[in-house]
Amino acid sequence: MVSIKKPSVSFFLLLAIILDFNYLQGQSIPSYVPTNGLVGWWPFNGNAQDASGNGNHGNVSGPTLTADRFGVPNRAYNFAANGGISCMPFLGMNEITISFWFFIPTSSDGRCMITQNTATNCTDVSALIIYHPWIEEFYASSSTGTCGIGSATGTGFINANSSLYGTWHLRTMIQKNNGVVLDFIDTTLMTSHNRSNFYWCNSNNASFRIGGPWWGGDPQFFTGKLDDIGVWNRALTNPEILELYLSQQCQISITSQPLNQVTAINSTADFAINSSISTATYLWQSNSGFGFQDLYNAGQYSGVTSSTLTVSNTSLQNNNQLFRCIVTTPNCGSDTSDIVTLTVSSSGQGPALPRKFNYQAVVRDSMGALITNRHVSLRVTLLRGSAPHSPELFKEAHQASTNASGLLTVKIGNGQSILGSMDSIDWSQGMVYLRTEIDPTGGNTFSMVNTAELLSVPYALYSLNSGGGPPGPAGPQGPSGPMGLQGVQGAPGNDGVGILSITNTGNNMVITLSNGNTYSVPLPAPNDQAAKNAKTLIYTTDGF
Repeated sequence: MVSIKKPSVSFFLLLAIILDFNYLQGQSIPSYVPTNGLVGWWPFNGNAQDASGNGNHGNVSGPTLTADRFGVPNRAYNFAANGGISCMPFLGMNEITISFWFFIPTSSDGRCMITQNTATNCTDVSALIIYHPWIEEFYASSSTGTCGIGSATGTGFINANSSLYGTWHLRTMIQKNNGVVLDFIDTTLMTSHNRSNFYWCNSNNASFRIGGPWWGGDPQFFTGKLDDIGVWNRALTNPEILELYLSQQCQISITSQPLNQVTAINSTADFAINSSISTATYLWQSNSGFGFQDLYNAGQYSGVTSSTLTVSNTSLQNNNQLFRCIVTTPNCGSDTSDIVTLTVSSSGQGPALPRKFNYQAVVRDSMGALITNRHVSLRVTLLRGSAPHSPELFKEAHQASTNASGLLTVKIGNGQSILGSMDSIDWSQGMVYLRTEIDPTGGNTFSMVNTAELLSVPYALYSLNSGGGPPGPAGPQGPSGPMGLQGVQGAPGNDGVGILSITNTGNNMVITLSNGNTYSVPLPAPNDQAAKNAKTLIYTTDGF
């Protein structure tokens, strides 16, 4: 048992926002894996995460990462008869296929490969035990147990042979709804028989376990390596099993996944990917809300058929745009990269957005003694709530070293991802708790240390997506803008009024207008200076 001290009870936690974020969750399903009816897929690519999209992530207790059948490190799990990987049970199955790659060193190794049972007592075993070396499958032990359906018949046993040891093999188990059981090793049908009933452990108290146990009194944990475990709610066909087996001859290894990018307006963002196969080709795709579409070398995109995609002249229209890359090889088909996001910041300070925070703790053993100058393993989980089964938002593991004072320091958001990503957390909902687990030996056998609520500092991440504040006061009026374009010609005006006639009547001059009105103007005496002016007025106002 390991204890970590709080400020008042010998444990302390320091949190501080720092800059940078560079991870997105997600594991791809290879093209050779049938997706129709797929309910679970564990590729063991550095963790026990379910890549089928159903979220049935495994809890690892005992097994350690090892090289897979292609020699790629940390892409399979090694089981040393000291535990297994547990998941939620599969319920309501009418047919089932379970397929996985296994490596058993010697004939003295093996035991329970896959089980679904309550593992509490022998009468509850039932339904599913995939075993080695006797190659036992879909075994039902009791008609009265919690999961028991029918009774053990003794059928379904085949003898193992020496060719199964020391090399990787594909095992595919099928149970059809009519009770027919098929057991394939690689592409060879090893046994086929009819159990007359469909046996399946359908209890909510059960667990789907990889590597055992059989039951509490005799766990029979597995010894060997397992990889690429798939579960389907239907019977796979022979061609589909062949495709799974041919994956032994092919490997599209994406050695470096693309990362999320944050940039400012009118800037450039690069997404890069690498494959171990030199003849691989690349095709980048984007999703702007209408599904993923192929990109072309035009406009702001370049390098769409290379390992590095460049997005130039970014604008707010690119904000939250999704990208992925299809990697294709001549002999092994295609694989799809992780999906990544382009974030465009209107503040012009995009690359400086925070996505990590510091964590420090003093580590002590069960006797209270400091664990100093030692490599330890730390697993951290961010949850929505403090209850043991609260939804998990983010999980990662760290390899860290304590100093002479027993202090370890890690950056949460910068570890080996197990579930989710920091940039997918909705901080606006609050109620985020930090659960810490530790293995003082540096392995994968974690003990829960503490669950504590995160306080105000990490919620600064919410400011990245929060609404704006109230508007400020109006600024001074700016200079006049340039003269606008000439407007359109207006409608014709009303008809004008003209002079129809001017006549003299006695000492008056009568003016008749075109609208019918008449005006009488008195005429001055002929010798009066005003008369001279009047004449001038009359003659110079023609058309008046």
